[in-house]
Order: sequence, then structure tokens, then C-alpha cells
Amino acid sequence: EKRYLSAEVRFGVSGHTFVARSTKVTQPGWSAQ
Repeated sequence: EKRYLSAEVRFGVSGHTFVARSTKVTQPGWSAQ
């Protein structure tokens, strides 16, 4: 699905690297802060 925006956020937690892509719709399990 090509619903991803050009925005991409990368952050590290406990040594693990997570990649969060901004989407037009809020995906289940995603915490919007």
C-alpha cells in the first residue's frame, strides 16, 4: 500500500532501532503523542 507520506522517523529504544513512517491513517497499535 502506497499510503506512506514522505516523512519518515527513526528512533532507537533500548539499543533497538525502530522505523516509524507517517501515514495518512492511524494504524492500530500506534500511539499518537
